[in-house]
Amino acid sequence: MIIPDFHEIERLAKAYDMIPVCRKIYADVITPIALLRKISRISDRYYLLESIEGGEKWGRYSFLGFDPVARIACKNGEVIIEEDGRKEIVYSHKPLEVLRDYLSRYKAPRFADMPPFTGGLVGYFSYGMIGYAEPVLKLRSSEFNDFDLMLFDKGIVYDHLTQKIHIIVNMRTDN
Repeated sequence: MIIPDFHEIERLAKAYDMIPVCRKIYADVITPIALLRKISRISDRYYLLESIEGGEKWGRYSFLGFDPVARIACKNGEVIIEEDGRKEIVYSHKPLEVLRDYLSRYKAPRFADMPPFTGGLVGYFSYGMIGYAEPVLKLRSSEFNDFDLMLFDKGIVYDHLTQKIHIIVNMRTDN
């Protein structure tokens, strides 16, 4: 079964830029690590995130994604946005505003019967990001980007509780 159904997608398309579409399948003979190994054979850019509850309990979900649609990185106020084979460079003393502006194009609904993460940005923010909020600190520059994020519009979510895999694709509503 695919959720949401066609009529729900038509209704939601009027208010949202993206709609996560999900298909659930049984996962009784596969593990998240086995899925990650398969993904690593078909993509150079992928991730595995594990949900944790209380710091010591196993989490319910394992989130996997591959083939990002964009990459956004910042170093010393230079924000580089790579998307659709193009590269755009924006210079800013407030790179988080550039990131917020970029993300404003991706408004999506939440569904109660879907995992809490259905796609979006995955990556890191470095210690150097503090320097943008507190420029008087004069932090030393490092070899790492201030942030480096990839935008994933599809993913696989392994639900350890129900032993099901959610295959999720975020569908654009502008076409």
